[in-house]
Amino acid sequence: MLSNLRTWHARTPYRLVTGGTAISAAVIMALAAAGIALASDTNAAPKTITACYKPAKAPAALTVPNGSSCPANETTLTWNKIGPQGPRGATGPSGAAGPQGPQGLAGPQGQPGQAGPQGPPGDSFGVSGTNGTETRIGSSNTTVLQAASVPVSGTYYVNASVLVDVFQNDQVECLLGSANGVFTTPFFGVGPFSSGTLEQTLPLTGSMDLAAGDAPVVDCFDPNAASFFLDGAITATLISSANPANPPASRTRPHLPAPPPRR
Repeated sequence: MLSNLRTWHARTPYRLVTGGTAISAAVIMALAAAGIALASDTNAAPKTITACYKPAKAPAALTVPNGSSCPANETTLTWNKIGPQGPRGATGPSGAAGPQGPQGLAGPQGQPGQAGPQGPPGDSFGVSGTNGTETRIGSSNTTVLQAASVPVSGTYYVNASVLVDVFQNDQVECLLGSANGVFTTPFFGVGPFSSGTLEQTLPLTGSMDLAAGDAPVVDCFDPNAASFFLDGAITATLISSANPANPPASRTRPHLPAPPPRR
C-alpha cells in the first residue's frame, strides 16, 4: 500500500474532503503531528489514520470514511500517527549533588559477638629454694637460705621464712639480700632472752632488684655465734622486668647492740 501511495503521490495531487471541504496533504500531516485523529473510530485513540480516495479522479480527493471501511469504488489509504522509535540519545551531564539528608534513627543493638580464642599465657618468672640443714649462725653474715638464680633481670618480690633456735642472752638478726652481696632493710631480729632457749620463726618479705644470674638469699648473724638456723624456705617472683639504670650499691649490714655478757 505504501509503495502504491508513493507512486500515486508523485503523479496525482490529492486533497482530503470532509464535511464538503477539501484539505491538502500538508494539513493532514500537521493534524496528525498535533495528535488530531482523522479516522473512522473517534471514540478510541487509533494508532493509524485512514482515508479514502478515487484513483481515477483528477485531482484526487481524500475523504474520511463514515464507517470502518471505504466505499467499494474508493481505495483505502492508511498511515501511522507515530513513527518508529529513534535511536537512543547521548547521556546527559550529571546533575548537581543534592543537600545532605537528615540524620537517620539509631539502629537496634547488634547481637554480641563470639568469644575470642584463649590468648597465650603471659610471661611469669619465679625461683625458690629450701634448706633443712641445721646450721650454726656465725658472728658475721651466714647465708642460711638461697633460691635458684633468676633467669631475667628485674624487680622481684621475695618472701622467706626462717626457723631459728636462739640461746639464752643471744639475739639473731636476718636480712634479705642477693648472692652478689646486696642487702635490703629493715632486718628482722629476735632476742636476747634472759633464760633458756627459744625457737622462733622469722618472716621476711620485700622487693629487690636482681640481675640475671643472681639469686635471692637470707643471711643471718649472731654476735655470740651460739644460735642455730633450723629450717626455712624462700621464693622470688618477677614483678617488673625494667631494671633501674643504676642498681643499688651494697649496703653495710646493720648491727644489733652487743648482748650482755654470759653468766
